[in-house]
Amino acid sequence: MGIYKESPVELYKDSRFNIFSFLLITLISYLVMTVFPFAELRAILVYILIPIFFYITFVKKVNIDVFSLHLLFTFFLMICYKLLQYLFIEDPIDLMVYEISFLVIFIMLTFYALSDLAVVKIRNTYAKSLAFFIIYLLFFVSYQDWSLTRISGIFSNPNITAHTAVMVFPFAMLFLKKKSMLLLYFILLALLFATASRSSLLAVLCMSIAFIACKTRPFNNSCLIMLAVLCSLTLFSWHAADLISESAELVSKALDSHSRVFYTDDNGRDNLKEIAWQRFNNSPYFGVGSQLSKIKIGDEDFSVHNGYIELLLRYGLFGIIFLVTLFLQLFTAIMKQSNFYKTVSFVSLTGLLSLGTSSSIFFVLNYYFIWSFILILYCYRTSKHEQNDIAA
Repeated sequence: MGIYKESPVELYKDSRFNIFSFLLITLISYLVMTVFPFAELRAILVYILIPIFFYITFVKKVNIDVFSLHLLFTFFLMICYKLLQYLFIEDPIDLMVYEISFLVIFIMLTFYALSDLAVVKIRNTYAKSLAFFIIYLLFFVSYQDWSLTRISGIFSNPNITAHTAVMVFPFAMLFLKKKSMLLLYFILLALLFATASRSSLLAVLCMSIAFIACKTRPFNNSCLIMLAVLCSLTLFSWHAADLISESAELVSKALDSHSRVFYTDDNGRDNLKEIAWQRFNNSPYFGVGSQLSKIKIGDEDFSVHNGYIELLLRYGLFGIIFLVTLFLQLFTAIMKQSNFYKTVSFVSLTGLLSLGTSSSIFFVLNYYFIWSFILILYCYRTSKHEQNDIAA
């Protein structure tokens, strides 16, 4: 049994390179890239790891249907657009190659997630449950001090640790039983308060609301209502700083707390966003490319700390059309899933879109977008096969 009674039990052996293995391997590689002095190897690790899974996929059956072809065609159009954009804005060729190669990575991930290789047939085992609890307890380990009110966590950065924990949680939903999942949820909340990551706490709040929406019938079967929920939670995340600023100040005074969770003063990100909007207005249609999407202050390059603004800067209004199409395709795949898989996928996408309002997480060298993308496709593929088995 899974976290829902409609989650089936399967008794066949897992693939060695299933989605659970993929999560563990990418977590370890991300830890190596972030904690140890191997930042220069980040691209190398990603561009070696994913093709290995893709290569092995070809020995298994890949399930390509109309939806899959549409998704692959969208990535193909995005690659063509990137080449066209290069002619207009003359972005450095190495950055153009990087962007295109990253899109190729997502094509590889599409094949992997839809193959039999990714399938986990024995979902609910003590080993998998124990693994998730160990992972989340390890998140609390800090190798360096950050501040009096925050721990850095195992990734040596409180936000990276918290964001990683948030995006791993939907995988736990896929494997854990209800009581175990609830316990892990409270451990996650404790971690987010310890790291004082407001964006992560906000994402978990949105994910919790998304979970409730998925459990509410008949609304969970309405594409329009669920899309409205997803868009509303994303907009709430975008404007949350303004909405909760006064409330946080009142709570902080009432609790006499100095936690960064309640810190509401300007931290410089508004200035970065203002500069980003100015650059976007100079080239709204084709964007400014990857190089100018980073804002140089002194000798350091800063991201905008907003994934949507960064996408507008990098791709422009024309490019955003393809990106919106991609997200709508993922949403369509979610709505075609059975209730169990729909909940896991919808919660994952909600968390991703919420984090995107305060972090640069789309098509960059971290695994947040990759994890959500591959989880949604995996749930789509598995749900479809289980529905076909039931019909047969």
